[in-house]
Amino acid sequence: MVDFNFVQGLAVNGVEDLVVRFYPNPFAEMITIEAPQNITRVRLIDIQGQVLYELVGSDSVMDIYLDVSPGNYILEVALAEGIVRYPIIKKE
Repeated sequence: MVDFNFVQGLAVNGVEDLVVRFYPNPFAEMITIEAPQNITRVRLIDIQGQVLYELVGSDSVMDIYLDVSPGNYILEVALAEGIVRYPIIKKE
């Protein structure tokens, strides 16, 4: 018999408070990102971990056009307080 212990709440202190909105998800070609503070960098990462897109910014709202193949990606948003990552889907 195998026992499993589940751990919840693995996070860096304060990062869980960084509420970043992005839409639409799934997206066709453009995604909008809104943050409570200025976004310093946005990265789009594929499932192999390769950075496909990187943009340095200084606004709290960004519209980003992404010319990538349909599939699953990670959207990484860097703010002054920390970095948050979200799964996103590019639709056909």
